[in-house]
Amino acid sequence: MLQMTDRAADLLRNLRQEAELPENTGVRVYSEVGASGEATLSIGFTPEPLPSDAVTEQAGMRLFVAPEIAAPLESAVMDVIAENGESQLIFRPVEDDGGASTPAEN
Repeated sequence: MLQMTDRAADLLRNLRQEAELPENTGVRVYSEVGASGEATLSIGFTPEPLPSDAVTEQAGMRLFVAPEIAAPLESAVMDVIAENGESQLIFRPVEDDGGASTPAEN
């Protein structure tokens, strides 16, 4: 299952709070086809998972992963990097420590 670092959970909690969404709102990771026809990963807040989503809770954030990307992301972790003074979510292999915080405890 996709994991999430504490930093990623903190960033998502802050974004959820800024959007004035309820605390039980989860984060869904899914695939979307862009204008160029290329598939990209997308992230959005949603109150409930879709019936086929993989569901977990990490660091106080509910995480929903669409079935078509659950297997490719099972050995990945969602993390945060600072780039040009802004925080950005990234997906990286679990074994790549990259100086990042460790995945959140379930």
